[in-house]
Amino acid sequence: MPARRRLTSLAVLALLTLCSAQALAQDPESPEYQRMLQLSDEATTAVLDGDFETGAITFRAAFRAYPDPVLLKNEMIAWYRAGDCHSALPPARSFLRSEKALPEDIADVRTVERDCHLQLTEEALAADDIALASYHLDRLEGLELPADSQQRLNELRAQYQRKAPPKPEPVACPDDTGWSVPPPRALAFFGGGLAGAITGASLHIVALQRQDELDALSTSDDPNDARRLRQRRAAWDGYLRTSRWLVPTMYTLSAAAIATGVYLTLTDDAPGEEDSSERALRFAPTLGPDFGGAHISGSF
Repeated sequence: MPARRRLTSLAVLALLTLCSAQALAQDPESPEYQRMLQLSDEATTAVLDGDFETGAITFRAAFRAYPDPVLLKNEMIAWYRAGDCHSALPPARSFLRSEKALPEDIADVRTVERDCHLQLTEEALAADDIALASYHLDRLEGLELPADSQQRLNELRAQYQRKAPPKPEPVACPDDTGWSVPPPRALAFFGGGLAGAITGASLHIVALQRQDELDALSTSDDPNDARRLRQRRAAWDGYLRTSRWLVPTMYTLSAAAIATGVYLTLTDDAPGEEDSSERALRFAPTLGPDFGGAHISGSF
C-alpha cells in the first residue's frame, strides 16, 4: 500500500525533528532530557531493525522521561508498522490533542487513523461484531479518503448493511382489553429470559471494564504500564474473544425466551373465551445488536 510505504521512514524523520528542535531549547545536562534522547535512540534502532513493538514501547518510555509530543507520533507510527491498530490509535489522538502537530504531522495521523479504522472495521465484520463495526464506520465519516480507500469503505458499508438487521417498523397495538396473569409456562420463559439477560449483561460489563483498563494502560504515563499492558492482553485475550460471541448469544437467547413467553401469554385461552383457532395471530421475533423485540399482528 503506498501510504504504508511512505510511512516507513516517518519514525526516523520525527525523531530527527525532535532532536534538532529540542536541543536548542533544553539544557543538554538535564537528566530527563538525556534519558529521553537515550531511549529515543534505542527506539529508533529497534524500528530500523524491524522490531516495531519494542520501538513503540520504548518511544512511550521516552515520552514518560520527557513528554515531547513528537514522541507520541513516533509511538503511533511504530505500532502502525507493527500492524497493531488498537495500540496505534490512542497515541494518535493524544498527539493531536497536544496542539503541537504541524500540517504534515496531521496528514500522517489522518493516514494512520484512516487505515486503522478500515482494518478494524474489516475485523469486526469478520467477527460479526456489528456494533464495533458501526463504531469504526462512524469514525471514518469525518476523514478525507483517497479513491482506493473510499472504494474499500463503500464495500465495507455494503457488507455492514447486509449483516445488520433492519430496524423494526412500529406495530399498531390493539386497544387494551385488560390484563390477566400469564400462564405458568409463560412465566417460566420470562424467568429464563431475565436470568439470561442478567448473565449476558454481567459478562458484557466485565468485558467493557477490561477493555477500558487496556485503553487506559496504553495511554498511561506510568513506566510499568507497558509491561502491564502486555500481561493484561495475554491474560484477557481469551475472555474478550469469548465475550464477543457469548454476550450476543446470551442476549439473543434471552430475547427469544421472553418473546416465547409473550407468545404463550397472548395465545393462552382463558375460561369462557372463544376457540383460539378463530384468531389470526402472527408473531415474528426481531433481534439485533442493540435492540430486541417482536412483530405481533392479528385479528381477534
